[in-house]
Amino acid sequence: MSRPLATLTRLACVLALLAAPASAAADWSWPVAGDVITHYRNGADPYAGGQHRGIDIAAEAGRPVVAAAGGTVRFAAVAGSSGLTVSVRTVDGRFDTSYLHLSALAVREGDAVSTGDRIGTVGTSGRRSAEIAHLHFGVREAGTRHAYVDPLTLLGPPPPAGPPDAPRVAPVPESVPVVPDPVGVPA
Repeated sequence: MSRPLATLTRLACVLALLAAPASAAADWSWPVAGDVITHYRNGADPYAGGQHRGIDIAAEAGRPVVAAAGGTVRFAAVAGSSGLTVSVRTVDGRFDTSYLHLSALAVREGDAVSTGDRIGTVGTSGRRSAEIAHLHFGVREAGTRHAYVDPLTLLGPPPPAGPPDAPRVAPVPESVPVVPDPVGVPA
């Protein structure tokens, strides 16, 4: 192979690798609608304090959580201080995605999921970095312990959060009489 052709081939390979996260966004979806309340922070030392290996997305407890990318469920149970957790290895085998602090599971280990399939519900399980209900969503290179990736580089624009769930009003049976407040009775 000639030197210029070899150089062009190497350059094409590098450009393809660099373009992968941007093109991957088309195959990924947000696991839940909501505002990002804690952003990704990961330094060179995997044991240093103050790191956050994912994003926290605020959402009401009980709201459905969906698979951000299709793949195979590798774990679905309580994971120590992470609380109720689901981990999915993506179909291409490139990433492991993690969904933490869930309140319920909709999948089991070994299940195949597609992008957008329900995997659980938002909760408050485990030790959280924010008091409000939220989903911690993390991504790392498959098979590695510390090669975390900022999920925002793989996700497209966030979906609108939409209105909060409407309060549930219990119906009042028609047989219950309505009694006016008695006059002169102190409140």
